[in-house]
Parts: sequence; C-alpha cells; structure tokens
Amino acid sequence: TEANIGAGLAMILGPMLVGIIAASTLGWQAMVITLPLFILSVGLLFRGASLPENVKRQPNVDQRPLATEIRLPMLFWVYGILMLLSVALEFLIFSWTANFLTVAVGYSASEAAGLVSIFAVALVIGRLFGRRLLQMMPESRLVVLSLLWMLVTFPIFWLGTGGFINIVGLFLLGLGTSNVSPVVQARAMDVSGEARDRASARISLFPGLGNL
Repeated sequence: TEANIGAGLAMILGPMLVGIIAASTLGWQAMVITLPLFILSVGLLFRGASLPENVKRQPNVDQRPLATEIRLPMLFWVYGILMLLSVALEFLIFSWTANFLTVAVGYSASEAAGLVSIFAVALVIGRLFGRRLLQMMPESRLVVLSLLWMLVTFPIFWLGTGGFINIVGLFLLGLGTSNVSPVVQARAMDVSGEARDRASARISLFPGLGNL
C-alpha cells in the first residue's frame, strides 16, 4: 500500500506538469526536458547514498522443497488476472480521460491534461483510507466493495453534464479504483504459501500486461 501511495504521488505530478507546460509558451513538446532534470535531481539528492551489502542466506537445513519446485495455486492466477484488469483500467483512464474531457466535455487541451491529475489524487487518498478500512474488514470484502463503487461512479463520470459533474465522477471513480490492484496483489502473495519467491516474480507479469 505504501509503495502504491508513492507511485500515486508520481502520477499526480505527471499530468500536472503536462498541463502547466502545455499551457505555457514552451508548448507540450517541452515535456522532454523533465526526464533529464529528474535524473539530475535524483543524482544530486542521493549521490552520497550507498547500496546495502548482500546478506548471505543460511543453508537450507530443514530440507524443505525449494520455492521453484512448488506449484502456484489456481487462486493465485485468478488474482493475477484481476490485477491485470485493474491495472489496465487505471492505464486506460489516464490515457483516455484527457481526450474525453476535451472532445466530449469541452475543456481545452491543457486544462484536460491537468485535470487528469484529479484521478491520481483520488488514488492516493483512496489508498490512505484503504489502510484504515483493512483494519475493519477483510481484504476480499474491500475488493468487492471497490468494484461495486466503480460500477456506480463510472456513469457519473461518463454521462455527467456541465464539466463539474464529470470531474466529480472522475474523482469518485479514482477512489473506487485505488485499492483494487494493491489489495489483489497482497492476496495473490498470501495464497502462494511457500512459493512466495516464485509468486513475487510471476505477479510482476500482470501489471506489465495490463499496461500493454
């Protein structure tokens, strides 16, 4: 959850930068300068940091089967497919919303690009609240409630009129989307049992395919 909150903060910054730079005299093509500036900033900020030494593992004395010899349960793959779909949904909303707000709602291109960050803000807020909700309900129930919330709020975003209603719907949709992929990933790791190393490698396939 904490890692996804950090990723959400990065997603907020991206659309905001696109909107600000697109509205300036530089034009949206100037976005290309942000990558070298980011790399330079990271290099200056962490130039004194050293990587930790590798920790040597103790020999396997209890003769348990290696993680590579343990088959992943079918439920792991079910969670993986659900994660693929949730990541694909997030990616589609990010890539399609700016065009929708421009063509169908009537915002300018620079305004629409900046307003996409509303969805990212909702993702971060939803994941912060999701941490509290997991103390009151099981993970599976949170996933089901999140999916139902998305079904209810998507029509507000899609069918809203007047611009403001669409933005409210986008924010509410982000709240519902926020906890699906991180909670599903946690459940997939839980059901993998002693094959957690293999599961950790396999689970990364699903968000990659979802973005593809």
